Amino acid sequence: MATTTRLLQVRSLLALTRAAEVRGCCAAAQALAGSLPCWNAGSHASSSVQQVHQQDLLLLSPFQGFAAHYAKGKGSKKGGKHKAVEESEDEDAAAEAEEPEFDPVPYQRLMEQALEHLQHELAGVRTGRAQPGLIENILVDAHGEHMPVKACGTVTVRNPQLLAVSLYDAELGAAVVKAIRNSPLSLNPAHEGNEVLVQLPRQTKDNIEKMIKLVAVEAEGAHQSIRRARQKGMDAIKKAFNAASADDKKRTEKEFQKLHDQFVADIERLNKLKDAELREHVH
Repeated sequence: MATTTRLLQVRSLLALTRAAEVRGCCAAAQALAGSLPCWNAGSHASSSVQQVHQQDLLLLSPFQGFAAHYAKGKGSKKGGKHKAVEESEDEDAAAEAEEPEFDPVPYQRLMEQALEHLQHELAGVRTGRAQPGLIENILVDAHGEHMPVKACGTVTVRNPQLLAVSLYDAELGAAVVKAIRNSPLSLNPAHEGNEVLVQLPRQTKDNIEKMIKLVAVEAEGAHQSIRRARQKGMDAIKKAFNAASADDKKRTEKEFQKLHDQFVADIERLNKLKDAELREHVH
């Protein structure tokens, strides 16, 4: 009777184990399988019961094997997915590494500096009343360095036709006089003590024409600086797109050319405005 009861227990556990496995609960199937009673050759159970039990265990073994395989396969699948993600990331990184890189900002900054310098220079070209800006930015060769007049002294207006430079160092007087005299403005300064006095001639047609030429020279200098920046940018594009398609290279060159053209248009606009302002004083 006890043997029959135990056999029924085995049958019941096997049924539960198989049901758990069919539902995908491999862990539960393994736990139920581990709770099966175990007989050995020394058991008092009849040989028929042992035979039935052995048959049941053989029926169970494939499910145990599948559970182990499923657990392994699940981990392998997860690892495979992780490996696929890593490979995908590697491919993306490789694609990014191969993608041409061109940064227009450094070359745009060079063009901006050329335009800013032109604006600064044109601001000093004035007609009519004496203005400090007329001579403040003239470069002086002082102590082996180039510095603007305003770094050598304070420029003030004494009267509508007279500018005075109050020197920080009287020894710089000769250098300041030389720089102003050699400038395109054709002025004739005088060094007196700690000051350099600059008498401005009354504006004549000849003086205005000289200023107009000076504006043209400054504008051309800005043009040259921007052309050099453009050439540097185009060289960088050629290098960056050496292995890329011709269409990508041309598209980038076209966009960079548009940037260059905008700065050229700004230079022309400033030049024309200053030219018109000066010509108003020509009689």
